[in-house]
Amino acid sequence: METILSVKNTIEKDHNFPFRPNPQFYQATGINRKRWGLIYSGKLEPTASEVGKLSKYFDIPVANFFQ
Repeated sequence: METILSVKNTIEKDHNFPFRPNPQFYQATGINRKRWGLIYSGKLEPTASEVGKLSKYFDIPVANFFQ
């Protein structure tokens, strides 16, 4: 079984800057602020559908979120 990598590291490695979410991000992904904070800090693993939405939003291949 594949392990999810840190969402924060995956996003920041691809974009070379810290990500600051805006209302459009929450609307596009369907992830609320509290849940996003837990996912981004590594305290909670995103669901498969959330990884798919993050992949689409950031234009990062889904495989980049896994090792």
